[in-house]
Amino acid sequence: AKRASEVIAYVDPVEIIPPKRVFYNFLILVTFFLSFLFYSFIWGRDLGQFLKRAFFPLSNIPYPTATKIVEIQPKGGTILTGTDFPIQVILKGVIPSKVWCRVTSQQGKETLEMLPLPQKKNTFKVVVPLVERSFRFSIHAGDCTSREYLVKAVPPPVVEAVSVSYQYPSYLGFPDEEKDEGEIEAYEGTRVTIRCKTNNAIKKARIRWNQRFYKSCKILSPHRIEYSFVLKKEGTYSIHIQDIYGFTNQDPVEYQVYMKRDHLPRVQILKPTQRKLALPVDRKLEIEFLCQDDFGLDSVTLYWSINKNLFQSRLDFPKGKGLKRFQQKWVLFENEQIRQYGKNGFRKKILLKKGYTLEYWIGVQDKRVTNKKEVFSDKYKVFFLERERPRVLKKPKQLLKKEKPKKEKTKKEKKKNQEKKKKKRDLKKKKEKEKNKDKNKKPKKENKQPKKPEKNREKKKINSQKKDSQKKKKTQEKEKKRVKKEKPK
Repeated sequence: AKRASEVIAYVDPVEIIPPKRVFYNFLILVTFFLSFLFYSFIWGRDLGQFLKRAFFPLSNIPYPTATKIVEIQPKGGTILTGTDFPIQVILKGVIPSKVWCRVTSQQGKETLEMLPLPQKKNTFKVVVPLVERSFRFSIHAGDCTSREYLVKAVPPPVVEAVSVSYQYPSYLGFPDEEKDEGEIEAYEGTRVTIRCKTNNAIKKARIRWNQRFYKSCKILSPHRIEYSFVLKKEGTYSIHIQDIYGFTNQDPVEYQVYMKRDHLPRVQILKPTQRKLALPVDRKLEIEFLCQDDFGLDSVTLYWSINKNLFQSRLDFPKGKGLKRFQQKWVLFENEQIRQYGKNGFRKKILLKKGYTLEYWIGVQDKRVTNKKEVFSDKYKVFFLERERPRVLKKPKQLLKKEKPKKEKTKKEKKKNQEKKKKKRDLKKKKEKEKNKDKNKKPKKENKQPKKPEKNREKKKINSQKKDSQKKKKTQEKEKKRVKKEKPK
């Protein structure tokens, strides 16, 4: 270490690294960097290709040409069959007099001449007419050729088949069915399912109702869609689809929707026929009503109001499939009371009094699923009067006496009882014999005058008052006649 330090102390760094050589190397690097900047400023776009070709000499990089393609529109894509495909190119540099578009397809190769636009001389355009199949194209302008671009021709999306399935409400009793047609005809409340099959793979599907609003459909597979709903209204619908390429079906078919009506139920009170009745409180009133429906009844309810207080009773009836007619008699009130019934049976009693007004009617519902309404009968009124019969008070029940244990009878007591029974039998026989004798004898006629019925005191008073009033009238008339005769002529 001491020897190394002594050697380094005598070494001169200028002799080892001369400063002139370092300066010359620095100048070389600066000139190279400035020339690179100058070249990139002049040939900015070609610089990248130049570097690529320098580092990758075996790659398929186009050589620099005098004519350069700035932009091609469109660079391939997807179109519908039977449509035209326009191609436009913008050139730069040496613009040639003619530009060609080479089209290759399964049918073969074809070259089309591109014409310059009148306003812009560096832009050329050509239209490939009525494309039916996919093809590739490339552009040749002077010493420059572009790469090939793919154009895919796709048929327009179309709904190939439509089927409709019906799931009717259970109360109708109809089996489920399916029809291979787009028109819908079913009863109100039916579950309708529309299924469609398309030619192209679908990205989006909607159904348009009455040419107003859309409803999205369920995509089961790339070529199958489904839409389900409950039928409530009539109208029209059309199916709108969009495939994975973004194309939509033009002028879709419009189908009709017909709805069969489930008519409302009908209810009528047959008895009593009078709308307004005046009855005593202790009278009994029995009503009879008739309910009808075209498919089936669901509930029957008796409504009544006493002095504007509303009550109701749910009436029991045989609930089954297709109960279209129901006729029943019902005791509305009896023994100064009306009974209220609920779902679980009897609820409570409501007492009636003189001066009350009772208004009653019947409500009926059918088994429809949608637009369910309760239909009511006409309203009937009852005005309560005084009791027709006097009220009879029930006697209180006698207290039950406790039974005493029976004693066993002796022989003497048994003999006495037997003797008593014999005596009773003998007496009965004697009486029967006497009756038979009396029947055989002819009865004597007795001149008995019928007793006069006793008159009530009140009737006597009324008759006496009438007689007095009649006498007074007669006397007054006589006096008037006498006065007229006495007057001088």
